[in-house]
Amino acid sequence: MGKEDAKEAAKLTLQNKVNIGGEIYLGGQQGYDTPILVDKTFAPTQSVAIGIQGDYNLKPVVQWTDDTEVTEEMLKLFTFSTSITALYEVLPGNVSNPGEKNNAIVLNLRNILY
Repeated sequence: MGKEDAKEAAKLTLQNKVNIGGEIYLGGQQGYDTPILVDKTFAPTQSVAIGIQGDYNLKPVVQWTDDTEVTEEMLKLFTFSTSITALYEVLPGNVSNPGEKNNAIVLNLRNILY
């Protein structure tokens, strides 16, 4: 696929009080892996369910666009199915600038032995 054929990844920004009755599904295809974007005004009326396709290991699933520092408590704003949490740990993180303030929720592939 040439540059002229490249498409920009879709973006989803959530702000203020939202109520999403279903699941937000992140396709993660074609190298886009676009996270859900939120800011400090984000205050859902219930946790937002997220589904994924593809490998999201050490990639942001949700990213704050302001100076908000993501804490363990903020992880409760989002839920993931048991098929995701069986494979991944859901953690605060900063993929683009490791060691700096956590501004995202990332998935970390668990070390699973069979």
